[in-house]
Amino acid sequence: MTSVPATPDRGTGGPTAPGQTRIAVDPVRNTIAVTVPGSVFDAVAKPGASAIGTLEIGVQGRLVGLEIGDHYVDIGGTPEGTAHLNRSVAVSLVPCQLQDGRDAVEFRRRSDDYEISFPSGNRCWEVGSSDSGETVHICSILVG
Repeated sequence: MTSVPATPDRGTGGPTAPGQTRIAVDPVRNTIAVTVPGSVFDAVAKPGASAIGTLEIGVQGRLVGLEIGDHYVDIGGTPEGTAHLNRSVAVSLVPCQLQDGRDAVEFRRRSDDYEISFPSGNRCWEVGSSDSGETVHICSILVG
């Protein structure tokens, strides 16, 4: 799994510190995992709980965000002038832990109803700042 920081999340508890939200992509299993607070992880992991989230997808298969109950993980933002092209789909969530031990939920990168073109849909991610205070970006290109 490849893990990269995402933008801070917003939810009922307010925004978290930059660098706390991480995304892990497993191309072999075709899944994406997103870190969540312990209370959200516990709710998803609870036996008999409904493990369904709402995935927000933008233009070019951009991963915009994930809503789990009252909690929203803001992942990629929407490019200006394209919000009307966003769509939402229900996804099954599986509780998991990233390699660094952080609590996360995992979902399929694509199904019959949607596809996240990760990372090409999210061409450039603002992933926090370096020790010198400069903004760090992880960028990708569209191929084909």
